[in-house]
Amino acid sequence: MLLLMVACVLLKFTPISLEITSYLAMTGSIFCAMLFKKLSIIEVSFPDEQPDKTLFGHLTPRLLMTEMNILGQLTGMEALKNLNIVITHLKPPYANIVKIKEQLKSENKDGLNLIYPQQGKLFNF
Repeated sequence: MLLLMVACVLLKFTPISLEITSYLAMTGSIFCAMLFKKLSIIEVSFPDEQPDKTLFGHLTPRLLMTEMNILGQLTGMEALKNLNIVITHLKPPYANIVKIKEQLKSENKDGLNLIYPQQGKLFNF
């Protein structure tokens, strides 16, 4: 737990230019809260093939996993194992949704527990 607290202090007070990418710097406190609560809801709207200039602040599987790797370097990779992450805001068409899920599965080297909500189904955490 102390390691997580130290990482959160780093995320909150370390200048952006040192070691934290722009996505993680903007959401550092959210990531800290996520680790303490063991759950986060994160949007991944487009497949990796979407050009970065057309993401408009949305994430791709590659960008999410890059940020999770950076977070793992700060906290220790064990802190990410089985971390519940609810993936939302997958944009149509259906073929893109399937591709996003496949890419997340293949890029999930940290052992994250990726959860895809279904309408009308409750979560138990």
